[in-house]
Amino acid sequence: MEERVMPGRISILSAVVLVLGAELLFSCKPKERSKDVMSSTTEDSNAILSAPDESWRFAQGVLALKEIPLPDEWYSVEGATVTERLEAASRAMRKVDANAPNVSELMARYDNGGRPFVHSVWFNQPLLCPKCGPAGAQGFYTITSIKKDLAVTIGAKEMHDVMKHQGSFTTKKLEILKRILTQE
Repeated sequence: MEERVMPGRISILSAVVLVLGAELLFSCKPKERSKDVMSSTTEDSNAILSAPDESWRFAQGVLALKEIPLPDEWYSVEGATVTERLEAASRAMRKVDANAPNVSELMARYDNGGRPFVHSVWFNQPLLCPKCGPAGAQGFYTITSIKKDLAVTIGAKEMHDVMKHQGSFTTKKLEILKRILTQE
């Protein structure tokens, strides 16, 4: 039996195909982010990632770093580079204790075999996210590389937004994270 389709009417077969197509289209999950945290620099140069995907990838890299506590003085002194900051920290430490480590000793203490490290500081305050409610604690991560003389600080809210809500680090922070976390 031949089915004739009259203008303005949809055949049953066309309707079924249309419904199944829509079901397939709207049931797709968003693209999963890659779990490959630190790929080689060759792969990095070949891959073009969006800022949220690149931020997520570097956030994963930060969370995988070894935790090494920086001296308390690190946070109260200024310096444009890690070396300058450790020099200032050493001077501040020596004002209180003449036997405190000098800058060379501090550099050696935090060298970490040439690998970057992270120091996280947490406050006794909750981090509240407008999208998901309580989201851990307020605080920040300081990612440091003695070998590359670089450091960057990322707030807990920034990290949460990147990890849970496809947020992005600023262009400047992404640039520094890339320089710290990629192998050269």
